[in-house]
Amino acid sequence: MIGSQSKLKKFLLLLCLISIHGYGQKSPGQTLYSIGNSTAAYLVDTNGTTSHTWTFASTSKTGYSTHMMPGGDIWRSIARTGNSFSGGGMCGEIQKVDYNGNVLWDFVYSTSTYCTHHDHCPLPNGNVLLIVYETKTAAEVSAAGSTQNILMWSEKVIEVQP
Repeated sequence: MIGSQSKLKKFLLLLCLISIHGYGQKSPGQTLYSIGNSTAAYLVDTNGTTSHTWTFASTSKTGYSTHMMPGGDIWRSIARTGNSFSGGGMCGEIQKVDYNGNVLWDFVYSTSTYCTHHDHCPLPNGNVLLIVYETKTAAEVSAAGSTQNILMWSEKVIEVQP
């Protein structure tokens, strides 16, 4: 049962990532972008004119993804400092921000045993899927069938209700 729930969440994540691109098509001629490690996001038309700008706190730099929802709210991953995990893609935090730049929700998911990374997927029910690295001890890795006695980061997808 747990394995099928995991597969379902991964399928929903893929479906959501595909449908988010569809949201962008509902605003013809507009593109949302936010450069990694920056404190701003921009809505730009096909002529290169910025039609809207979100500005974020200097301590809240964009991680790897920002998605705009119908209505103008955006979800953004945060490149959080102080994560126990290090390496490419580490974020550890996510925010939901309204069109006026007000932070509606700020969620840290980072400890010594797990950390969000790369992308996220807002769901139609208001929840959000997060991709997470999770530490597995050498004993857990061996018990799962590995021939190596190593610490490993496995991946999982979690659904969070703001």
